[in-house]
Amino acid sequence: MQNFKAKSLERRNEIKELYNEIFGTKTEEGEETEGLKDELDACYDKLAENFEKLKKDFIELKTSKEKDFNDFKSLKENDFNELKAKIQSLLPGAMSAGLSSAYNQKRRLEEKIRGKAETTFNIAIIVLVVISAIPVGIASLLLFKMKLDVLEVIKYLPQLLGLIVPIYAPVVWVGLTSSKKVNQSKRLIEEYAHKEAISKTYEGLSREVSKLDDEENLKERLLFNIISTSAENPGKLIQGFNKPDYPMLEIIDKFTKLLKTAKSTDELQSIMDGIISIGQNITGYENKINKNEYKLSKDTNEDDEEA
Repeated sequence: MQNFKAKSLERRNEIKELYNEIFGTKTEEGEETEGLKDELDACYDKLAENFEKLKKDFIELKTSKEKDFNDFKSLKENDFNELKAKIQSLLPGAMSAGLSSAYNQKRRLEEKIRGKAETTFNIAIIVLVVISAIPVGIASLLLFKMKLDVLEVIKYLPQLLGLIVPIYAPVVWVGLTSSKKVNQSKRLIEEYAHKEAISKTYEGLSREVSKLDDEENLKERLLFNIISTSAENPGKLIQGFNKPDYPMLEIIDKFTKLLKTAKSTDELQSIMDGIISIGQNITGYENKINKNEYKLSKDTNEDDEEA
């Protein structure tokens, strides 16, 4: 029994020490010793205070950042709207600038093509002159070097012309083609230059129109004119624009048209008869000269016999 009582007192003291450790003690002099509960309560109060402070700081930071974000958003929206309005105001100018740039490129391309065609035409003219000089050179050689008679030289000319025509005809064709291309390029260059000028002046005209009273109506008319001008295909200007503008080529072209105007074989025969009559006149003139020479030589022989 005594042993049980001693153990109970020992257990009671342990429980009391644990209680004092948890809840603290208070001496007879009034001094209090904090226990674990007091420390936990103080820690909880401190954590609660820190949490409230953190919550308050978070709310303040959130409010501040939301305000900054809204200000930034408003600023960027204003910048975007200003930039959008500026882009929209520049769209007509950009469109006209793009059109004028395209027309400028096409005009420069046609200028290069025209330059090549002019060079080809000039070379063809030079070659034609050289080919045309061949009969003259041969005739001069026969007349002055070989001392042949004029009529004998004339007899050789058809043969010379027959040899030269196969060379002459392709060069004439090249000249005609080059002349046609020069005229076509010239017309296209004028058309592209006109469209380029209209496209470049659109933005300035649009600004001037916006200052007038009847702004909307005038803008519609201006835009309609620009669209109408841009919608025209320059390729249709080439049709029928194939007449050479050089004198020699005009003569060749007219001679070709003269042959084409013959509606029947009779008309064509009349044209050929005219050409043949010219040849017969030349032949008659040749025979007349031969007769005169024969008569002159006969008279000379008779005079020699009488002497």
